[in-house]
Amino acid sequence: MIFISYPTVSRSLTAVSVSVLLGLAVGCGGGGSSTPSSNNLSTPADTSGITPEKLKAAETKGMTQGITSTFNAVTSVASNAPALNEVTTRANGLQTRSAPQGRAADSSSSSSSSSSSGIVDETVRWVDELINVSTVTQSGNVFTIDPDEGQICSSSELSTDEASQCNALLPHFTMTVTVNQVVNDEVTAATTALNYDATPFAKVDFTETTGYYEIELPGTKTLLTGIGQVDPQLAVPVPDTMNGAIRLAFAAPTENSGTLTLSIPQTVEIINTAPGEEINFNLASTNKLMELTANAATNDLGLEIGMGALDILAPGKDSTDNPITQRLVMQALSGKLALTDNGNKLQLTGLTANTLQFKVNNQDAMTLNLEPLDALLDASNANASVLTLQKALKFNLHIQNLSGVFSDIFDTADPNAYLTATANAPSGLTITELGETLAKVDNGTLDVSVDNNGTVESLSAPAGSCIDSSGSSPQVAACQ
Repeated sequence: MIFISYPTVSRSLTAVSVSVLLGLAVGCGGGGSSTPSSNNLSTPADTSGITPEKLKAAETKGMTQGITSTFNAVTSVASNAPALNEVTTRANGLQTRSAPQGRAADSSSSSSSSSSSGIVDETVRWVDELINVSTVTQSGNVFTIDPDEGQICSSSELSTDEASQCNALLPHFTMTVTVNQVVNDEVTAATTALNYDATPFAKVDFTETTGYYEIELPGTKTLLTGIGQVDPQLAVPVPDTMNGAIRLAFAAPTENSGTLTLSIPQTVEIINTAPGEEINFNLASTNKLMELTANAATNDLGLEIGMGALDILAPGKDSTDNPITQRLVMQALSGKLALTDNGNKLQLTGLTANTLQFKVNNQDAMTLNLEPLDALLDASNANASVLTLQKALKFNLHIQNLSGVFSDIFDTADPNAYLTATANAPSGLTITELGETLAKVDNGTLDVSVDNNGTVESLSAPAGSCIDSSGSSPQVAACQ
């Protein structure tokens, strides 16, 4: 057994909040980035030369590379991409193009780097202080870190109530670090678990270039329930069922590239039956709920979405405060976005919304469907960007103001108010920029229609015509 004393403890630590303990996990998992798991390493780790001080050293290893390099690469690529600039300019309705390229990149990259470094520094400080006031025991390649409430909770910086909460809660928390690889007596791969009553509620895994942070929902239920039982003042409503896991992974092979992946390794299920607080949430497991990749050296940027089936059932109230049942269902939402050719081309592949339904009292209040769409935006010519549909555009949206749930949209509680929108165009259609507010349509007809409670606005732009967006709404016009 190794005991480490520490003369002073900051108030942020002695408050003994869950956020500090989560910070501890992030710190010890700081080897960087995404899966594969360090548990996959086949050679048993020789931990005979590992001390608590070396465990602390492992906390910071790769942390800046894993987090900061990913976001710096993203901001560097995105801020210098003509294709993305074209999209954001149009989306914001700007009449002129943005300032010269490069300035935004420098500013955002600096901001991102500064923000990431601040988080890293604060986490490392928390970890260092907490390990310094903990008892560390070792069994093989597993280290158990048990915070010492005798030191932490006796701090003069704590009020009487805070000290009481500290003494009641802290004995329930431990951290276990399973060392999976050691090179030259340095930890290069490990799995960390944060535990409440020996049940893990958060896990962190890292190798030298990969790692992940994972929230375990069954353990989170144990954590929240336990805290409320120990100290009713800290009690919060806890669902009856909490299953599944949510994982955020990093991979940072170089200082100028990285991948960030949000995934659902186990189906998320949250059920609560308390009257007035009923909820049934189900999100199917998926390897890539969202994945962002960036390489500043090649100016490549990619975003992929792969949401599985979603089903949310929850109570609500109508416009007159009467109870209603609301349900959101989606079969899938997926698609890929890739920025290539030094930022000049933006490729959209397989963007699909398969069918989104929002129901009120089991009746459709909204339906949305987008069939798989491929498109390429080529901004190589700064004065004549070209959008090409590589698959047909087929989009449908219908909203009905059932029970007045969309009163903010329609500015009325009338349940008969509705909005229907459609957009259709064939594969091969192109839209070429001719000026700041003028674009030419070729190789097909673009049809857009919006019916807002009987007021219909439509646009049908055949091949050879132009779309003029200088007014309050786009209009078909002769090309100049």
